[in-house]
Amino acid sequence: MFRRGLAAFVVLLVVGSLVLAGNYQGVATNLHDKEIVVKVFKNKKDKVGEEKKLKVDDKTKYYNKKGKNEPKESSKEASSEAIKKAAEDEKNTDKGCRVEIETEGEGDKEVVTKVTVKAARKKNK
Repeated sequence: MFRRGLAAFVVLLVVGSLVLAGNYQGVATNLHDKEIVVKVFKNKKDKVGEEKKLKVDDKTKYYNKKGKNEPKESSKEASSEAIKKAAEDEKNTDKGCRVEIETEGEGDKEVVTKVTVKAARKKNK
């Protein structure tokens, strides 16, 4: 009897933690000390996207990813520089850098835990 109750409690904790975590994929246009500005697209046909401002704190981890390789840990400054460089690039139609963002919490208490900056693909001509 005790085992069933304990197992149900563990399952409830796992499901509850998944509900509070959010994942976003989009284009980061700016990374400040306290927030990151991201355009989130609903699907591939969505051209405009929705701009979101998400809170960033000292516990946020930053990664860089090139191609299909595993992401490598990076610093906030390096990620900010990559986003700024991509936003200023005239050839870049997105006006930002592609990112994957993981968050915890909901609403005003939503805080970014992980930012993965994806390297721009080179187009063959």
